Amino acid sequence: MKILWIFLLLIFFSHLSFGQIELPSKGDTSQITLTLKNGAVYTGKLVDRNEAEVMLMDNGKVYTLNRTEIQEVKMGVKSRKVIVTLKSGVQHKGVLIKESGSEAVIRNETGQLFFDMDQVDTIETDYEKEFVRILMKDGTLYEGYRRKDQEESNIVHTDLGKVMYDTSQVAQIKIIDESKAGYFDHPLSARYFLSPTAIPLRKGEKFYSNQNIFLSSFQYGVTKNVSIGAGFETISTFFLLTPTPFANVKVSFAGSENFHYGGGLIVGGIFGQLINEYEYFASPYGVLTWGDRDKNITLGGGVAFISNERLSYINVSGTLRLSRRLGLISSNLLGFDNIGGGSEIIGLQGIRIMGENIDVDLALAFIPPLIANGIILPYIGFSLDF
Repeated sequence: MKILWIFLLLIFFSHLSFGQIELPSKGDTSQITLTLKNGAVYTGKLVDRNEAEVMLMDNGKVYTLNRTEIQEVKMGVKSRKVIVTLKSGVQHKGVLIKESGSEAVIRNETGQLFFDMDQVDTIETDYEKEFVRILMKDGTLYEGYRRKDQEESNIVHTDLGKVMYDTSQVAQIKIIDESKAGYFDHPLSARYFLSPTAIPLRKGEKFYSNQNIFLSSFQYGVTKNVSIGAGFETISTFFLLTPTPFANVKVSFAGSENFHYGGGLIVGGIFGQLINEYEYFASPYGVLTWGDRDKNITLGGGVAFISNERLSYINVSGTLRLSRRLGLISSNLLGFDNIGGGSEIIGLQGIRIMGENIDVDLALAFIPPLIANGIILPYIGFSLDF
């Protein structure tokens, strides 16, 4: 009878001992976590095992563990990068290899770090971020970061907090450099000082602009490809009672993310109540733009019909956004008199000070005949997005 009890006790303790270290079969690629009796924690995939030892592989390194030293086995534990924030405010980054009600263990380049859960404030997933600018179909713009692993594909973290958006209402998602995070969209990327780019106004986008007090105009994005505008020359209209209205239309298309092409037409007239004369003009043009809204170069050209005169012109312009609120602009026009002969060049070189809804342009106009006499004209303009 005594022998029978001894036999039963041996079976019980044997079952208890091996039950605690039940391991997956060979060939099972499940992730497991082993806690040793000395507190050390190992995680990885089972490489081999026998009655005495267990071999785990983690990040290409193989660990051989004495089976009698194993205290606990957890199956299917998925390691993840985390940020452990202690109640003292100190943060530690690493791979979480164990988390229980009493302690958390992470592994980083310094080794294994053990934390008493009473001292832990939060354990958050340390996911890789990508910064994005998201344009919705109704014109709403979100900018911030999201998880690069796409686990939260419809969530973006902005300065105002976490935003959950409807993916079916997204018009465009653009990945941006982290250094450009916090940049607002360039409010007047469809135009340089006076000449247009091939980049279109967005649907519903509208602005008023004024140049050197002389010119006032309004522009409106009818669709994502078509914009229209109208304006007048201020001084002659109000002081000489000689209205000089004009109107324009621009059609633009995207050949790729960083290439746009298009063209348009500007028409107008001079209705002289004091000089009793009438003049009309029309100018069809075409433009090609390489680059995005913050940095680009444009090559354009067209013909201007002014009563009995005809002028051709080539336009080469570019812009470079230096910071959140400052950009450089160079606009250069070479004109040819197709009837009388001769040519002339006009260059505007300056800066654009940008706000979220307003631009202020400051430049100098370089015109060879005036430069020969020591004259360089200032240029001041502003545009209001409303």
